[in-house]
Amino acid sequence: EAALRESARCLKCVDAPCQKSCPTQLDVKSFIGAISNKNYYGAARAILSDNPLGLTCGMVCPTSDLCVGGCNLDASEEGPINIGGLQHFAVEMFKKMKIAQVLPPDVPSPLPASYKAKIGLIGCGPASISAATFLGRLGYNDVTIFEKEDYVGGLNTSELPSYRLPYDVINFEIDLMKDL
Repeated sequence: EAALRESARCLKCVDAPCQKSCPTQLDVKSFIGAISNKNYYGAARAILSDNPLGLTCGMVCPTSDLCVGGCNLDASEEGPINIGGLQHFAVEMFKKMKIAQVLPPDVPSPLPASYKAKIGLIGCGPASISAATFLGRLGYNDVTIFEKEDYVGGLNTSELPSYRLPYDVINFEIDLMKDL
């Protein structure tokens, strides 16, 4: 209910300063519009297609300095749109749906021999999780992440307190990566 009210406040600006200030180039208008239409899957798809760590970012990104800081409603009585909260909501709803990631339909089948190359990524932090997800979406299926620690998630796991970023969030994003 609160997410629907918040998403309905969005002006869907033509120049969308919120999108321009997002380092992941998230299609903010698209996912907020999907939430306002109760299309939570579509909202999560818009988020996760641009950013495989969409739930993490919805929870820990400094939105007040980035997208929310650029919101045209900043000077309004109700203040700017809670973009991070809406992002968190959309991906949490998707998480509850328990839908596995699948290869996009435009991935060639059968795959050319070059797609069978072994790819190694060092450290299972946010960069490797994102890279492995994007490589998987392209059709590469022999991607290995090498991690020296006993845990995955990199600094998100070791440095962020679990009340700020629960371990199940990191595990959810790793499971999405493994689906591919």
